[in-house]
Amino acid sequence: MYVISFASTHHAMFAEQMLKKADIKIMVIPTPRQIDKSCGISIKFNGTLMDKVIEVMEKYNIDVKGIFEIMPDLSVVVHYPK
Repeated sequence: MYVISFASTHHAMFAEQMLKKADIKIMVIPTPRQIDKSCGISIKFNGTLMDKVIEVMEKYNIDVKGIFEIMPDLSVVVHYPK
């Protein structure tokens, strides 16, 4: 599972709009505990779209905490920023 975590709910909602506008299939989910203990929302997406997702985040200057992959054993791999 690939997840984008945001600095604020406002950034998450804006990212949702821009990703949908770019025809990227996403799902808004509660932020997984493996990424952040605070309440919040994140966006789940298909990892094959990573480059396109990063392009949208950078194009619209969306403040992300990071893009993470949650592995089957629940460990977390950071993909962005590197």
